[in-house]
Amino acid sequence: MLQDFHPGEVIDPKTSYGYAYNVAIAEDRLRRTIERTATLVRGQMASGSKCPGIVCSLGGDMVSGETHQELIDTNEMGVGEQMIHAVDLCIGAITALAEEFGKVFVPCATGVRTETWTVFTA
Repeated sequence: MLQDFHPGEVIDPKTSYGYAYNVAIAEDRLRRTIERTATLVRGQMASGSKCPGIVCSLGGDMVSGETHQELIDTNEMGVGEQMIHAVDLCIGAITALAEEFGKVFVPCATGVRTETWTVFTA
């Protein structure tokens, strides 16, 4: 499940007990998530078996937004830029999974109402 990328949000480690976050960290975390998913699935499969595909749920809430003045002041990107970047990140992640597993089933939900599901296949 992939959600809450918030690719434009910035968290300063000086104000958050050493925790940091920014665009580069968001991109690296997503890359490592996809790589580790592939490694874990391959490691769990019996020798010689082939995986028919994978499910990658997009849980929504992908951008930080501007719900608080603090976010407006500190975000690396505006909401529009974040949306475009989040779409690019999703496309890259799903493409990498498709290259690894052949088929990717992608159920999606918005960050607003997770009980309303839309299903796509890649």
